[in-house]
Amino acid sequence: MGTLSCGLAYMTALSLSEVEAWLEANCPGDWTVRLAEGESPLAQGKKKIEILFETRADMDTFKARFKSFEAEVAAGGGKLKPAGGDAKAKEKGGLGMLRPDRDK
Repeated sequence: MGTLSCGLAYMTALSLSEVEAWLEANCPGDWTVRLAEGESPLAQGKKKIEILFETRADMDTFKARFKSFEAEVAAGGGKLKPAGGDAKAKEKGGLGMLRPDRDK
């Protein structure tokens, strides 16, 4: 399992499972996502989450692409699209945990 070397806080109305599904499809390195500690739900159903990444490239991918996916979901047309044409199918990790399939 890699070291989670960078991260960010993000406000979203999406569920953690939707965020995790997007990360699974778009970020090949290790990552974890969780509710920010001590944060209660904010206006309009938004919540603050923390996402930690193994690689800066995955964090940059999130920053560049997630907001548009979130807008598509809000408009009713959001579908997961893997970044970079990664043809390798990955097994799902546990919700809110490090991806156990990445322990090499």
